[in-house]
Amino acid sequence: MKIITRLRRKIEAGDYVFSDHTVFDKLDGLGLERADLLHAIAKGWVDRKMTNDARGPRYCVIGPALDGQTHLEIPCRFDDTGVVVLITVYEVEVGDEDDEE
Repeated sequence: MKIITRLRRKIEAGDYVFSDHTVFDKLDGLGLERADLLHAIAKGWVDRKMTNDARGPRYCVIGPALDGQTHLEIPCRFDDTGVVVLITVYEVEVGDEDDEE
């Protein structure tokens, strides 16, 4: 099963936690809410896997917020019990590949 599918199923089942309150601080700073972050995972993709972490691999998911214009990057991982840990959130620019020559 693809990682993004596993992540989405866990999120849909409510089987996730936020690493700490700074995720909410970052969302507030971006003028966004929890629903925007969850939507980004539901509609996004795994951009990269980062393996240099003793707790296990982290997956950087990029996807659109509810407004469809803002794109978020959400590093996350599975803990030892399979729960998704949402580590933080960043706003990112997503290029339009049609503009490339």
